[in-house]
Amino acid sequence: MTLAEVPWQIFTTPFGLPIAAIVGVFGWLIVGAVSEAVSKVMCSQNNAELKRELLARGFTAQEIIDVIESGSASRERDSHDPGTRFAPSRTTL
Repeated sequence: MTLAEVPWQIFTTPFGLPIAAIVGVFGWLIVGAVSEAVSKVMCSQNNAELKRELLARGFTAQEIIDVIESGSASRERDSHDPGTRFAPSRTTL
């Protein structure tokens, strides 16, 4: 028995496929959690950088709050219906 054969021997047992499925699901959940955490950290860093840049440009605190809130409102609107991000905007007359 070589080292290359050992990982595949789990599929010769009756519980091999369910074990592989469970490991796969937990792996998928871990990757999803890590990617979401990294995304939140990057978003936080981007907001902090934006605030520093706006302060350097001389914006007041209220103007910075308005800019940050306007950006978060558009992200929330786009996140509820992903199809609307690429749809043409509808204007009413």
